[in-house]
Amino acid sequence: MDERKAMLQNLLADRFKLVVHHQPKDFPLYALVVAKGGPKLQEAKPEEILHSGLDGRPMCQHARGGRGVIHLEGCTVGDLAQTLSNWIMVNRGRAVVDQTGLTGRYTITLQWTPDDAPATPQQDYSGPSMLTAVKEQLGLELKPIKGPLDTIVIDRVEMPSEN
Repeated sequence: MDERKAMLQNLLADRFKLVVHHQPKDFPLYALVVAKGGPKLQEAKPEEILHSGLDGRPMCQHARGGRGVIHLEGCTVGDLAQTLSNWIMVNRGRAVVDQTGLTGRYTITLQWTPDDAPATPQQDYSGPSMLTAVKEQLGLELKPIKGPLDTIVIDRVEMPSEN
C-alpha cells in the first residue's frame, strides 16, 4: 500500500507539478477509551488472525459489515478506531483516535441503530445508538475531545501540458 501511495505521489508531482506539505491541525475528535468496568473484548484465536502473504504481518480482517453492523477478526483497537471513524465521519464529522492503551488482537462485533435509519418493517432498527453500543457491547467509550490530525496543504499545482 505504501508503495502504491508513493507511486501516486510521484505521478502527481511529475504530471501536475504538485507540491504539498503536512501540517497538524486541531479538529473535534472522539477519543476511544476504556469505559468503567473495563473492556469487553474477545481475544482473537490464532486461526482468526489473517497474515500478509508478503511479509507475514498480522492483518485486520473486516469479516462483514453493513448499516449498523461491524464485525472484525484479528484486529487491534486501532483498527476498530479507524473503522469507527469511517462511520462517524459521515454522521458527526469527527475522526476517532485510539486512547485505550490496549495492544492485543481481537474479534469484535458491534451492532447499533444508524442515526439516519428509516422506519421500515423490512429491517429492525430498534437497537442502541453507536455511542451507546460501543459502551455496552465493547466496554469502551467515545469521548468528545479536540486534538491534532495530519492535514495536507497544497503549496503549488499546475494544469498538465498536453501529451
